[in-house]
Amino acid sequence: MVPEVDLATFAAAHADGAVVIDVREPWRFDDYHIPTAVNIPLTQLFEPSGLKQLSRGKKIVLYGSGQGHAAQAQLLLSMKGYNALSV
Repeated sequence: MVPEVDLATFAAAHADGAVVIDVREPWRFDDYHIPTAVNIPLTQLFEPSGLKQLSRGKKIVLYGSGQGHAAQAQLLLSMKGYNALSV
């Protein structure tokens, strides 16, 4: 199980300049999202083109639907050397 951070930790990371990635599909992202969030669906993170959009030098905060997609993305990115948190 991937540990998730609470909203206070997310807010602090966001205020410190973390990149916010919304891993939901575009049609869900279009409905509502955090204004500074970048939409990279979970399926794209498994492709090299999705990873090219990210920097290993920045903290990444991931969020998505309640189906554990952010946790899956966090596990994938952590295994590839990214500093990623899941909300």
